[in-house]
Amino acid sequence: MIDKIIAETGVKIDFEDDGTCMITSKDSAMVARTIEIIRSLTDEPKVGMTYDGEISRVESYGFFVKFMNGKQGLV
Repeated sequence: MIDKIIAETGVKIDFEDDGTCMITSKDSAMVARTIEIIRSLTDEPKVGMTYDGEISRVESYGFFVKFMNGKQGLV
């Protein structure tokens, strides 16, 4: 996944022994894009927050919504 992010954005990603992630690039927009990609992969949904999503299935008891980069929830 890291190689895919590097190929897409052209940034350099390094990890320190303590788990710190360093993202570097001459293009600050690509650093911001990289952070956005990483957050979309690692963030968890939080109660009370609003998310954009797409209805993926309708059932008699509610409907399933895809959001946050492929996660699903029942509404």
